[in-house]
This record gives sequence, C-alpha cells and structure tokens, in this order.
Amino acid sequence: MNFRFIIILLMSLLVTTSSFSLVQYLTAQLQQTLEPQNIHNHTNIDHVKLNYGLYLGLPIAQVISLQFSEYGSNNWLKLAQIVARDNAAIAWQLVTYYRNKNLSRDSQYWFSQATKLGSSDALIEQALQLASVDEYRKAQHLLAPLINKNQQALLLSSKLAVEFNDMALLSVQLPLLTTPQGKNLSRQIARYRVFANSAPDTNTMIEQIQSCQYPIQFFASSIAQLTAIEDKLQRIADKPFFNEQFCLLTPRFIAKQQLQCSHAETDRINCDDSFWADVEIEKQVKYIGVVGQAGGANVNHGIVYIDPFDTQQVLEHELLHLIGFIDEYPLHRSNSACLHTDTQAIGKNVLLAKQTIFPSEQAARQQLLEQLPWARQIKATTPLTHSSANNKHVILGTPKEYSDEVGLFAAETCNKQQQSTFKPVSQSTQLQYFEEPLPEQYKYDQYIPLTASVPKQSIVLTAFNMPSYHYNLGLYYQNKQQQTIADEWFARAALQETSEQRKAIISKGEF
Repeated sequence: MNFRFIIILLMSLLVTTSSFSLVQYLTAQLQQTLEPQNIHNHTNIDHVKLNYGLYLGLPIAQVISLQFSEYGSNNWLKLAQIVARDNAAIAWQLVTYYRNKNLSRDSQYWFSQATKLGSSDALIEQALQLASVDEYRKAQHLLAPLINKNQQALLLSSKLAVEFNDMALLSVQLPLLTTPQGKNLSRQIARYRVFANSAPDTNTMIEQIQSCQYPIQFFASSIAQLTAIEDKLQRIADKPFFNEQFCLLTPRFIAKQQLQCSHAETDRINCDDSFWADVEIEKQVKYIGVVGQAGGANVNHGIVYIDPFDTQQVLEHELLHLIGFIDEYPLHRSNSACLHTDTQAIGKNVLLAKQTIFPSEQAARQQLLEQLPWARQIKATTPLTHSSANNKHVILGTPKEYSDEVGLFAAETCNKQQQSTFKPVSQSTQLQYFEEPLPEQYKYDQYIPLTASVPKQSIVLTAFNMPSYHYNLGLYYQNKQQQTIADEWFARAALQETSEQRKAIISKGEF
C-alpha cells in the first residue's frame, strides 16, 4: 500500500465539512507523542499521521520529527530552522549549534530571534551583555519577567544588584534565593559584607591575624571578583612563606562607583585614595588590596592594585613589594629607587652600586657587606668580584663558577638608568618573571644584615617595607594642602611601624 493511497484513505475517513477539524484532530493525535511517557518511545509514533502532518505543515509534526532527528544532520537543521521561527527553545539550540561551528553571522541572527521569542537563555545572555557596558537598568528590565520562573535569572539579577550597588533590589530578592545555588549566594553576600551595616566575624578575624605580621584586606566589586580573589588568596596562604608574613583576610565588597579609578587599560591601575577615609576598616589592618576593573598591577605605598585577570603569581609578586622586595626587571626611568647618588641596597634583594671597580676583593667586601641585606648568607669563600682583563683590579660580580651560591649577580633593575644593580642569586626569580618561584634565599627570616644586633633586628628587617595604607591618605591630604588632616593620617600610619619608621613618617611625611 503506497503512501498516496494511505493519505487518500485517511482523508476519506477523517475529512468533515471543515478542513480545520482535520488539523485539530491530527494535532491532538500527534500531541500525545510529546507526552512524558511517550517522548522517547519511537514505537508510539503513528508515521502515517506524522507524515501527513508534515505534508500539511503542522508545527506539531515538525516538532516531533525534529525530536527524533539526529542532532546536526541535514534533516535536523532544515526542520530546526522552520520550527525556530516560533519556538524559543529551538531558536536557542540553533544559536549554540552555529556558535560551535564558529558561524557568527548565523548565530547572531538566531540569537536575535531567540530573544524576540523570549528565550530565557537568550534574555539572560543579553542582560549580561548590557551589564558589561554599564546598562544596568536595561539588564534588570530584561530579567524582571523571568525572576519568578527562572532561578538562573534571579541569581544573575541578584549578582548584578551587588555589582551595581542596588541594595534596595537585593534586599527584596534575598528571601527568594531558596535553591542550593541561591542559598550559597546568600552566604556569599553575608561573608563578603555586601551590605554596609554588615559586621565582621570577629572570632574569625582574630584567628586570622594571630599567626602573621601584616594583615591585608582585599576589596572587590562583584561576587565573581570576590570569589576569584578569595580563591587566589587561599592558594597563596597554603604557601608557608606567605602565610607567615600576611593575614590574607576574607575579601570585602566595595562598590565600583566608590573606587573612582581613572586610567587606560594599558596603564597602571590608579584610583583616588581619598574615599578610604570613609570606609570602616578594622584597626588591625595594615595594607589594602583592590581588584580594579582593568589595568596594570602595582603597589602604591600601602595599597596593592590588581585586575580580575591577574594570576596568583602576579598577586604574589605584588605582595612581595609590600615587604621590601624590589623588581629585578628594568624599572621605569623615573623610578626614584634608581636615582640614588651613593651605593646602597634599594630593596631586600637588590644592591645599587655606584662603584663597580675595586682594587681588591678585600676592599670590595669591606665596603659592601654592611650594605647587603643578604650578607650573612654569603660564604667567606664566595667572591663578590672577578678579575679584570689585565688583572690590575677586580670588577663587582660573583664569578659564574659560583652561580649556585649566594653572592652578587647582575640584576636588570636600573638598566634604563644605566646604573649597576646586583641581586643575591644567579637564576631568574619571581621578582623578574611572575612565573618563576621565590628562591629560598629570599625568605624573610634569613635577611639579617651584619650591622643588626638582636634588639634592633626587627627594625632593620622592616626598613624596606611599604608603610600602611594610612600613609596614602596622609599624602593625599598633604597634596591638597590640608596639612592638619594629613598629619593625623601620618600619625595613624606611624602607629603601624617600628620606632625608627615612626620618626620618619611623622617628621617628614615621607617613607
């Protein structure tokens, strides 16, 4: 029995005075195929009715045929393009299909179609796109109809409310976050102290700051940034050296509108420090860390700046600057560290040498050892110089055959100023390339200069450290010619330091 005869027979049995009744009948019959108990059962398909439904162009027949077509096949693609005209879910399937094929024109077309049809996936993605260009209100307008029926839309809306500091909306949505994901977001909002009146977990903070020397509080402006920086900090805290030095406190929320950063993406991150005067920060905190929106990582006295894309290694590099280590790659020409007029250590790891030629090894050692923070690590048998070509004098720099020992090895720190600098080890370190490890010789407790007696040891060891973030505020008000307020902040900075550093900060407002 051929297909044409079947169709004629079916029509003779079913056609009434109205062709519309036949369409209704076929639609109702085919609809049963999509019921939950039948949707994956090919044997329940009445192919005669299905083929006739396709012949008539019935949407239900097209959906069923698409359901049982192989994804990505020519038949699937042809049917999907038909069904997607009125079906938001299939339109979104085409978006993902064409994206996987890297066909941007087709994926964009179907993305537009999916959005018009009200696809939750498309609307959520469009809201994200709008938020990325600060079109916050438009993004929330798209999400509003979805919130009560789509948990992902609610989660996104709440996260955007955090990022754009919309505490009124966030307060309304918090009780709606009832799924496991929603409850987790609620915990994060409390943990990162998103609401201005949020109090810290005092017991946790006390526990965090008992085992380290330098408490540092990081701030970020979105849940994504907060969770990312916390993950980096936890991994850094797993390293004994960093864990001994820093109390890496639970990061806190700060509205990006407060940060007032002004710089190009290719510049160092540079933000207005004045607003920190109005932020309640625990008195134990010495340093501040800020996750900016974009720009180059750097340390500005007591404040560390990174961007969301900086790696854990970059963050470790910047933390090392806080405790007195200087870069071993060429610094900018205007960097003051390279402008000193006499021989001196300009960091725990770099010596600036104004004289590189000496009459003898003994003369070099006599002049330089008291200048070196790493002097006690240098063996008596490790030379600091090598002979000149004519053997009339010696030149600063430990010979290559001693490259496995601590000595004086060329650093690039002041190359742009044509100044000679030296470091303790011959290999590249984390102060030159972020990806390199920090040598054991650079560990803090090994830096005991020859001139340091035990009572003064801590003073000497902190001589290269950055001052606390209070010092940044002192400089800000000093530059504004508000010296009285500046002096108050310099005094607060001084309380964080040793006695010698206090004198320098209070008397000069310098570090």
